[in-house]
Amino acid sequence: MLDHLLRLLGYVPAASSRLVGEAPAAAETAPRAHRVAAASFDFRAAVCDELCFSYDDGDDVFRYAVGRDGWAPLAIAGFALVPGDRCAEILEAAVVARVWADGPTVRSWTAANVVPFEAMRERADPASALLGPSVNADDFECDVIPRLSAVEMGAEFVRVWQRARADWPVFFLANSPARIALARHHTNLAAADAASYALERCAIWLAVWFETRGIEVDRERKLVKIEGYEALFYSASQGI
Repeated sequence: MLDHLLRLLGYVPAASSRLVGEAPAAAETAPRAHRVAAASFDFRAAVCDELCFSYDDGDDVFRYAVGRDGWAPLAIAGFALVPGDRCAEILEAAVVARVWADGPTVRSWTAANVVPFEAMRERADPASALLGPSVNADDFECDVIPRLSAVEMGAEFVRVWQRARADWPVFFLANSPARIALARHHTNLAAADAASYALERCAIWLAVWFETRGIEVDRERKLVKIEGYEALFYSASQGI
């Protein structure tokens, strides 16, 4: 009504400067917590271990990537074979300890990979039922490991991992001479060596298990190809 009266008096509304049909600018969305440091990560400068790629950028800042997009670390894939809270808690604790990541970052990464890990388990698990009931223990890697179900393979890997990566109940800021002597005792050395060797062998079995199901494994970089997997990127300062 007011617009009609203004036009009768000779006032004409100014035309909008926006082109007809032009959509309003879309608001930029902030990257999710586990992707904030993705753009600055340089895989060419990184070395890889069983859990992540990492490097020091020279300014007391360490940069980490838990796998690559589409490729999960072998150990992470092993943990993910067992659904449920228990293994998820152990896995998250291992990632936090390795890359110093905070809770929101790890939870963001965990949530992003729920569906890819579920799809991986569904693809891999039925293959164990295709093999016959008899087991040839003399051909261990070819005839025993492939017969394990996803839960059986994952549970074995997690158990061996925990044995080799057992946490101390306290954090030692310094070691006494007696503590150093205790650590060097043959009993402790033998236990540590046995646990490390078991983890190394179990990682090989895990790679075999995935490969027999047609899931690609990069043994050199200890990665498993998982469609839809999102890597976690994190930067942490270790300066004082």
